[in-house]
Amino acid sequence: MNETALIEQAPVVEVNPRPLRDYQLTFEDQIWLRSQAEIVRQHGKTAVLHVIEAGKALLDVTERFPTELFLSWLGEDVGIPKRTAYRWMAVARNEDRAKQIHEVFGRGIEDILILISEQWPEEARMKLLAGEAVELDGMKKTLHELTREEILKVRKQAQEAESRNKDLSTRNRELEATVKTLRTLEPEKVEVTPPNYEKVRKENDTLRQSNEHLQNRIASLEEEIQGRRKSFEQEARAEILRIQGRILSSVWPIEQPFRYAGDPDWAESTPAQVVEQIVAHWSGEGNVVLDPMAGSGTTVDVCAIMDRQAWCSDISPRHGSVEVMDAASLEIKDCEVDLVFLHPPMPLMVKKDVVPGEERETDLSKLDRPNYRVVFGSILSEIKRVLRPDGFFVVYAPEVDCLKTGYFDFSRFLSEEIVRSGFLEVSRAVVLLPNAGGPQAYEGYMESDGLRPDHANVMVFKGAHAV
Repeated sequence: MNETALIEQAPVVEVNPRPLRDYQLTFEDQIWLRSQAEIVRQHGKTAVLHVIEAGKALLDVTERFPTELFLSWLGEDVGIPKRTAYRWMAVARNEDRAKQIHEVFGRGIEDILILISEQWPEEARMKLLAGEAVELDGMKKTLHELTREEILKVRKQAQEAESRNKDLSTRNRELEATVKTLRTLEPEKVEVTPPNYEKVRKENDTLRQSNEHLQNRIASLEEEIQGRRKSFEQEARAEILRIQGRILSSVWPIEQPFRYAGDPDWAESTPAQVVEQIVAHWSGEGNVVLDPMAGSGTTVDVCAIMDRQAWCSDISPRHGSVEVMDAASLEIKDCEVDLVFLHPPMPLMVKKDVVPGEERETDLSKLDRPNYRVVFGSILSEIKRVLRPDGFFVVYAPEVDCLKTGYFDFSRFLSEEIVRSGFLEVSRAVVLLPNAGGPQAYEGYMESDGLRPDHANVMVFKGAHAV
């Protein structure tokens, strides 16, 4: 669809304005309306300039890539409707004329699109741009005085006049050619109707109809081929991801935890399959993956196999490749990490007495909820500092057996703290864990409608400035 067709679809508001003096406005209202008019003109001018630059960028993409790729890119990366994109490109193609219309007459984008469309006869358009008046319903008005409906009406009148002029010119040329031919012929050789005229006309009509049918069929086949190609590309991409071991769902079933990574004797370590999926989904080969609570070393071993740089630390590491470092005070420069993975321990469910004057504890597993929140906030500040602007922050939070202490939504607790610190959640997955206990372990949950302790949550965040 071209920009002219889009213009014709634009709604037209019917208005019959009266002069402002007829409204008997107060002096204060008049002053206020003038100031608002200046604001509208200034912002409108800026909007038109921005639309022109956006249209140029869109035109550059259409010149470099085919239409199919352009439309896919428009929907996935740019996020604006195709109709809007074609309008902006139409304005950009007519940059000088659009600026002239806006600067002199202050028209909006819709009116500018109408005035620069190819359906305007050149003579009528230039007359309006020159500030001359046109006659409409017995009255003469300049472009500044015309409403959008009247602009369309003037264009229609100009088109009809131009069409009549063309028909007259064509008829005059035909008459001149006929007269010229008649003057060269003897009277007895003049024929009113050419021979086989009706036969040739019918053959031409049949041929024209056949061509139109073929063109419609070709257009339909091209559209069908494009749809099938897109479907095949999506299926092929999904199959490649499956072959690579990527789970294409927000539910990750862990049938049997792998033991090739991390300390196999540490029951609270993150399953290796979960770390694999997180690293595969939200980092690339050679990227830096930071795990500041990597005590059992699962992240170290997974990254070594998946060709990532693992920067892993813990207060009390259980793995030889994990450095001793406090997550609340990372010895890492700003913006050096592509992916941060965190599997934090739960806070103490029973309040712990804090000895006055004692150095603040930064081991999260030894803190009650209020103190946990304070230390966790320091850890989040460090993560925000070292994470690249386009990096991801992923948190793994297992569900809690709350039969003894009451239900505690650990995932929500962490999510609220992370969002409060300036991150935005962009994705989430549920990990189904095996062997979480027999049916008797669920009786308390059935009575209180709580969650069964057989799953964990994977929450993905980005910095608010990067979304």
